[in-house]
Order: sequence, then structure tokens, then C-alpha cells
Amino acid sequence: MLNQRRPTGFSMIELLVVLFLIAFMIAFMTKVFIDQTRGAKIKAARILIHKLDIALHEYYSDHGEYPPDTGYGLDPAKGKSGSVTLYDTGSLYRYLGRPLTILTGPKKGTYGPYIQHFDSKELKSFDGGPETDNNYMVVDPWFTPIGYIGSRARVLHNRDGVDLFSAGPDRKTASDKDSGEHGIPSALNHDNNAYDGNPANANAVGLGKAAFNGALTQYKKDKNITAANKKDNEVLDDVNNWDPES
Repeated sequence: MLNQRRPTGFSMIELLVVLFLIAFMIAFMTKVFIDQTRGAKIKAARILIHKLDIALHEYYSDHGEYPPDTGYGLDPAKGKSGSVTLYDTGSLYRYLGRPLTILTGPKKGTYGPYIQHFDSKELKSFDGGPETDNNYMVVDPWFTPIGYIGSRARVLHNRDGVDLFSAGPDRKTASDKDSGEHGIPSALNHDNNAYDGNPANANAVGLGKAAFNGALTQYKKDKNITAANKKDNEVLDDVNNWDPES
């Protein structure tokens, strides 16, 4: 009787199974890597906002006021009206990241820097600022400018301090969305005109939809991410200094 030997090597089915397992492992590890990277960036954004928050309060202790608002999303070149600063896109770096010298008056002297070091990835240069150099925005881990409101008339959330926020992983905020979305009240359903130089608009209402920058949808808070509300989750996933769930 002849011996029947099993053919050496893998059968087609065995090769397909191996390839499937390899593809599954690659997909799984990729997802883990992406989730870890996203989580690390959100953590870095929280740390940056906390660092800015502390520095701004130290600035206030020395000067009795906060630096100008950054006018999130507005044209840097329109931040001044004559000698009046309406907003300064580079405010956070300009007032916190370098020494500030006051030449006259009771507060004469050199103060700061209130933040000794900004990582190069936390700064981004821009054109159209009030100075020929030192025009840097403080940016989050997604290279989007950090939003900052320090004006007492416009602060909406931290009434005894400042509002700071990052636009989050999707780099979008409430002011990036069309009218009528996210339940924005009709009184705020307009573009940001709080910095147009008109005193009547220099308040939280003047911020319009931008008043909701940094807010979280209820879906996000409930972690109820389904196909029906995924769009809302992706838009308002901001990191801020007033919502413990951000």
C-alpha cells in the first residue's frame, strides 16, 4: 500500500486565515495608536489651558486687569482702531511669554515673563499684528489658536476670571457652524461683532454664536455618540477651563 503524504506548505484557506489575522491586528493596533495620540493631545491641551489660566491670574495680581482678548477667529489686522486695541491675536504670548516693562507711573518696572517657556509647537507666527515682530499666537496641539476672553464685559463662563478654550480635535467651534444649529438662542444667532468698536456690542451678546465657543453638546456630556448626533459631537468637542467634562 502506497503511503499518502500530506502536501507540504499552507493551503489557500490557511493563508487567508493568516492574512486576515494580520490585517485585524494591524487595524486594532492602528486604532489603539490613534486613540492614544488623540488622548495625549487632549491632555496636552488641558495642561496648556491650565498653564495659561495660572499665568493670567498672576498677571491680574500685578496689574489689576487682564491682557486684551485674542478675538478668536477674527482678522488680526483689524484688532486696532487708531490707538485703541479692540483685540490682539498675539495677546497671550505678547503679555505672558516675554518681559513687560512699564516706564512710568506707580507700577513702573519690569514684570514677567509670566510663562517662562513656550514650546515651539505652542506658538505660530501670523501677519497683520500690532508689532513688526513678536506676532505669535498660542496654539493647541492641533495648531489651532487658543481662544481667550478676559474682558469682564464679555466673559461668559468664569465670571471671576477668564474664558479659555481649545477648538479640540476637529478644530471647529460654535462660531464655525451655520445658524440654527445646536440650539443657539435667536438673540445670539449672529456673527461675532463684539470687537467692532461699537460700545453697544462690547459684551457677551455681541459675541453672537462665538459665545458658545468651547461649549459641549449634551450628547458629548452623555457620551451618547450615535449616527443621528455624531455631527454635533464632532463640532463641539472643545477643551476649556470651565467645564469639568471637557
